[in-house]
Amino acid sequence: MDSIKKLRDLIKEKNIADALKEDVRDDIGRRVCEDFNIDWKSREEAGWHETNKEVNELARQLNESKTCEGGEIVSNIKFPSIATAIIQFHARAYPAIIKGREVAKCAIIGNDPDGKKSKRGSRVSTVMNYQLTEEMDGWEEDMDKGLHILGLTGSIFKKTYRCPLDDKNKSPLVLAEDLVVNYWTTKLEDANRITHVLSYRPNEIEERIRSGVWLKHEYLSDDTDDKHNNNDDDRPRKYLEQHRWWDLDGDGYEEPYIITVHKDSEKVVQIIERFDIDSVLTNDKGEIYRIPPIDHFTHYWFMPSLDRPDEGSGIPLYGMGFGSLLSPITRAINSTLNQLIESGTMYTRGGGFIGDNVKFGRSGSLYFRMNEWKRVKFRGQKLADSIVPMPTREPSTVLFQLLGLMIDSSKELASMSDVLAGQNPGRDVPATTTMALIEQGLKVFSAVYKRIHKSIKSELKKLRRLNSLYMLDEDYLRILDDPELGAPEETNPQIICQREFSAADHDIVPISDEADITDVQKLTKAQALMELRGSGLPEKEIYRRYLEALRVSDIDKLIGQFQPPQDPKTEIEMKRLEIEEKRLVIEEKRLQQNLDKNIADAMLKGKELEDRLIEIVSNAVKNYAATAKSYADADKGGTEGKGAGKVDEYIDKVDEAVEMLPAYQKEVSNDEEGVRGMVEPPGGEMVQGADLPAPPIPEGGSTGAVLPGPGEPPLDAM
Repeated sequence: MDSIKKLRDLIKEKNIADALKEDVRDDIGRRVCEDFNIDWKSREEAGWHETNKEVNELARQLNESKTCEGGEIVSNIKFPSIATAIIQFHARAYPAIIKGREVAKCAIIGNDPDGKKSKRGSRVSTVMNYQLTEEMDGWEEDMDKGLHILGLTGSIFKKTYRCPLDDKNKSPLVLAEDLVVNYWTTKLEDANRITHVLSYRPNEIEERIRSGVWLKHEYLSDDTDDKHNNNDDDRPRKYLEQHRWWDLDGDGYEEPYIITVHKDSEKVVQIIERFDIDSVLTNDKGEIYRIPPIDHFTHYWFMPSLDRPDEGSGIPLYGMGFGSLLSPITRAINSTLNQLIESGTMYTRGGGFIGDNVKFGRSGSLYFRMNEWKRVKFRGQKLADSIVPMPTREPSTVLFQLLGLMIDSSKELASMSDVLAGQNPGRDVPATTTMALIEQGLKVFSAVYKRIHKSIKSELKKLRRLNSLYMLDEDYLRILDDPELGAPEETNPQIICQREFSAADHDIVPISDEADITDVQKLTKAQALMELRGSGLPEKEIYRRYLEALRVSDIDKLIGQFQPPQDPKTEIEMKRLEIEEKRLVIEEKRLQQNLDKNIADAMLKGKELEDRLIEIVSNAVKNYAATAKSYADADKGGTEGKGAGKVDEYIDKVDEAVEMLPAYQKEVSNDEEGVRGMVEPPGGEMVQGADLPAPPIPEGGSTGAVLPGPGEPPLDAM
């Protein structure tokens, strides 16, 4: 624990160099400059500086005059194969990396049933997008420049740190020429030392001295610089900011520091720690055995270098770009093109030999204007015999074909087909074939974009760490304007930011998609998603991605109050169901009307039948009375007793029919047979019109009466 305490006391200083003796600082400054020269020389020996200079000249197409042996200026055209490749690469990469005002997005880790992770990640990505595009001056501009240079040299770097002067996060572009590591270093994180060559003007140096960031030192020395006039007192001075390991606490284990040295005087001006004290690991004895360093640099690389010094060595750190890939064939194209131009010039201008017998005057030569004839003096028969043109030939068709072959090869190497360049592939070429050509031509770019995507993710991770350490809740809430987060606390003004940016349940990743390079690819995928509407996928997100593929601005305003439209098939089916529902309502009303009418008709019919039954029974009683009288008369004729018995029997049946009358009134039936069934005695014979059994005929007598039909008056007594 003594080691930790000693180290903690050391890093309390704003500038650790203040706590060191001058002779110690001098030893450190001298060592820093020596190690820098070693790394610089390793790049020179590998030919890296020379190659970079050459590819820069080829890409810039500098207009350099070239003369032949006779002193005449000849063609020196440089074909723009490298420049075209760089421009094509940048045109595809830049819009894919920065989409409008968005650079980062949230990636949820694990399940998110209540949506809290998504909300937190969305807030963090919103703040970081605002920082990158609005607060961090020059970030987007540096990315724009960096992609051009990345395509040329193959490597660029971004330095993410907290500026002590204005107390802001910064992530400027660092060119590969200014970031020096040993050429055979394979990975930036594994480098023993990384030196950033910085240039500061005198006023900028004085700012750092007076603010206490740097030690006071003499900087108005005679620095040599081939880019600036040495007589200019305001010219920038060179400083070496070396990220390296050094044992300052004397425990035998080197700690990671950032040491800044004035290059010309080798004087140390600043030393700051490059680690978090809480991340230092110790053993059981309290000895430090590991200190994880904080990485400030992010490496963006186009493609890996093909250099290998010997067996067992890794791939060098510095990558390759179009400059290294295309420079050999570009030189051949330039040479062939200039030969064709010179050959055509010589063939067009002509020249030859003139005999001594032809006199052109004092000058000895003639120059012609259009439609002009000259007089000459000559001796001989024909002037043509004294003038012999120099034998020249038209530009070689073989060289011309070879030139076309080399240009096509350079396009293939740079993945610059005509289709990718926006040219029409042809009238008879199917769209599917064109899409396949685009996809195949972008295979090389897909690998490059994947590397860039990973580098941006690494840079965002560094920026997120800085926000968790330095960002104030007041600034965080000002950007979001979210009342759910509450107000900043006076006792801990960073509690919200520490919680939000340090959360491990989400990650911040680039908004770019390494799989979608062109707008055509994005739009094709978006259209495929549109066809999945109604399948259960979130339709709001489908529409958002479709609008993003169309590059529509202010998407949130368009889908803020989103109401997903009905699928045409579903809409037609709903319309059909609505019509069917209306038809059923109408049919129900019609049936109800018919039912009401039938009930009314039944009630009316029942009333009529009831009146009829009463009339029938009444008439039957009268008829039976008349019949009984006939039977009584028949009994007087010798059949005494028989007629009276029959009369009683039929009177009982009539009484039974009368008792059943209330039950019939409740039945309300249209069926006259039902009425008959209610009043018909078992086994009896129905009398026409009476609906009651006919009275029995007495023996030896006649009925004496006929039952009336319905509506007829009752019979009189016989």
